[in-house]
Amino acid sequence: MAKGALLGPPKISAAEFDADRAFARLKRILGDERPHSVDSAANDFVRERLVAEIRAIGYEPEIRDDFACRTSQRWNAMSCARVRNVVFEAGPSVGEAILIASHYDSVSAGPGAADDGAGVAAALEIAAILKKRRPVRPVAFLITDGEEEGLIGAAAFVGNDPLAKRVSAAINLEARGVSGPALLFETSVPNGRDIAAFSRRVGRPFGNSLAADIYRMMPNDTDMSEFLTLRPDAINLAFADRAALYHTPMDNLANLDRRSLVHIGATGLSSLDGFLNLEHRRRNVPENRLVYADIFGRLFIVIPEYAALALLLAGLASAAVLFFTSASGAPLIAATAPLIAITAGGAIAFGTVSLVGAARAEEVYWGAHPEWTRAVIYVSAILGGAIASSIAAIADRNRLLCAGWFWFSALGLAAYAAAPGSALVTGVPAGLFACAALASIGARRLLAPFSLIALAAAIVLWAPMLHFAEVGLGMGSAWPFAVVAALIFMLAAPILKTGDRLSRGVMLGLSAALVLAVGLALFAPAYADRTPRGLNIAHVIGAGNDESYWSLGASREAPPKEMSAVAEFQRVRIKGLQGERTAAFAPRHDGEPVGVEIVSATSQAGRRKLLLRLRANGADQIVLEAPETAGLVAASVGGMSSSFDGEGRRTIACTGRSCETFEATVELRGEAVEWTVYGIRYGLGPESAEILAARPSWATPVHGGDTRIVLTRARI
Repeated sequence: MAKGALLGPPKISAAEFDADRAFARLKRILGDERPHSVDSAANDFVRERLVAEIRAIGYEPEIRDDFACRTSQRWNAMSCARVRNVVFEAGPSVGEAILIASHYDSVSAGPGAADDGAGVAAALEIAAILKKRRPVRPVAFLITDGEEEGLIGAAAFVGNDPLAKRVSAAINLEARGVSGPALLFETSVPNGRDIAAFSRRVGRPFGNSLAADIYRMMPNDTDMSEFLTLRPDAINLAFADRAALYHTPMDNLANLDRRSLVHIGATGLSSLDGFLNLEHRRRNVPENRLVYADIFGRLFIVIPEYAALALLLAGLASAAVLFFTSASGAPLIAATAPLIAITAGGAIAFGTVSLVGAARAEEVYWGAHPEWTRAVIYVSAILGGAIASSIAAIADRNRLLCAGWFWFSALGLAAYAAAPGSALVTGVPAGLFACAALASIGARRLLAPFSLIALAAAIVLWAPMLHFAEVGLGMGSAWPFAVVAALIFMLAAPILKTGDRLSRGVMLGLSAALVLAVGLALFAPAYADRTPRGLNIAHVIGAGNDESYWSLGASREAPPKEMSAVAEFQRVRIKGLQGERTAAFAPRHDGEPVGVEIVSATSQAGRRKLLLRLRANGADQIVLEAPETAGLVAASVGGMSSSFDGEGRRTIACTGRSCETFEATVELRGEAVEWTVYGIRYGLGPESAEILAARPSWATPVHGGDTRIVLTRARI
């Protein structure tokens, strides 16, 4: 177990990180706060100002200029762009390096003050601090380009940069919101050195190994996904509160929480010091797999994974032994009461949340007021626990308590099989219950009060975990949290048990509270200026016809009434796009279709190889979309090759000015079929001024933002 101050040298004070200086640098780098996507003029200006700031600190940065591609097998997508990574080093010029990474490009919808301006500003402040420290090992700073278009800059670094071969540890600074603490949400596997570096120095540690496991299961990536191919020690940090502003125009300096900038910077600096102070990497010594969790950012508990598993087994065994050695009190009812609680609580939460979701027209109906959906979930859990407690009123108190801890430990073992990182948040409470069982031998009346410590551990370990899971998953998917809450309720109920069934008044009160929470969740505003709806306007010219539309995407959520007053939106099919869209007829914009030319074609062994030449004709991004029937098995761009082996459509995208003329070699096992070709320009033209003005203040562009699109079909 580890509490930072107990391990190694003193922790770094956040006061060493100069927030005002870091924020002032970021303000100068962002300039007029325009969006600055990869290979755009706006990104050139940001990079020039970034390089000037690095030189002002006292370093001489190098720009790695590459045309690069990266393939995501998960999405069957190949993304290409010209990227200019910025690199500089502190400390010795030879030896294994610790990498501090961030990215300076933004999405086309917003200026990226948090994502990832805060990471850039934090990295530069760390570099300024190192000027006074003279680290004993090389510290390399990498500020990548093209992260938002598919980690292209990170892929170029890993594949082409000689510095990559020297990286032994990597610290990545990211954001998925504009405020909140910096969370340790990803490490390497195994993670012994990562956690040793993090836990020994960080003053306000936030992180949880279960959350890291959940992140690995999700379809999310940061530059760290590429760095991990180098097999370094790894610490990936991000803050994620106020996620509604992520990738929007509101990710700006005004909304960036300076406390988050300080925390991610101080945490990154402390983690760097932790790596610098590790004795050596001990490559030939097996590295432990550790599980970890913070307690409200004040303590950081770390234990070996096998020890957490042993605690789970101890809790399971002690609960079973005490249950079967109790001499009285309805054993079958006691044994099944926790299952009744989690089944009832989970079913009630699922039913009520599903009801609210079905009744609400908005997709993120909880956005402005998540507290009411949260109340629905946890009141459901309490009601489920109350039902089970009332049924189990005749059961022996200790037997009921042991049954609760038996199922807590058993479900913890099941969770461990799917997500080993869960072993601490279940194992520590289970182990403390085993201690309570041991301490109460010969005095069973003490079991309940002694188990209060285990109950408190379960609450303080799970409460932060559930909060950050809400942020990451959204309240619409949070009903399973009621299962956890109902089970914890059953760990508390026997301690407070009076031996009587709960009164009808208590049950009616809980039911009334649930009805009230459901009512508030049904009618509370879904969006507000501070928590806006993501709403892009795509001005689309359909493939092979003269129809032009304003499209609000595939979502079935109704357009704001202000926009419906300007255009008659309905569900339509736009030729060249999959499925129905919420769209309205619009005047044409002046975009031209992407030019597609088959330069050469050869056939061999049942496969066709084609060289395609595309002309952007003013588009900021070209996207080639091959249907599954095309049989696209491989593509090569600029000497970089990729294979496709998943199901569904495949895409090849090129973003930025360097894609004005773009060549790709594709290998196909199918006959010629029609592909869809997208020519995408960022922003809307003057013909869309009225619809743009009608978008309300509580709706905002997000991710790729508003676009003008020309769709064409090409037989390839």
